[in-house]
Amino acid sequence: MDYIVISDLNVQAYMGVHAYERQIGQVLRINARLAVNASTVAKTDDLRHALNYQEVINHLREWVAISRVQLIETLADHLAMQLLQTFDLPWVRLELYKPHILSGGVCVGIVVERSRMDG
Repeated sequence: MDYIVISDLNVQAYMGVHAYERQIGQVLRINARLAVNASTVAKTDDLRHALNYQEVINHLREWVAISRVQLIETLADHLAMQLLQTFDLPWVRLELYKPHILSGGVCVGIVVERSRMDG
């Protein structure tokens, strides 16, 4: 299996349990691993056969910005399912982190893996 990897993508989110979190927003850090078949791309060296990761990044930013969920678990699930459907991927792994959410610079997050068979 081949993967496109996106790491340390910072996005503005308006989510959280508290109203102020949904009003002022917060930064989330996203790492993504997207299953692809890179053999055709590698053989042809043709961008038309590749996953456009800039489109994936743009979609992640847009989806997070408009989401108004309370829990990071809900957001991660929604994002994973949207990636599977929108980009016709067989499998995704998403890591979402709230950086420096706790004192001492601690990050808290969630890791989800979803496949087309989960849908």
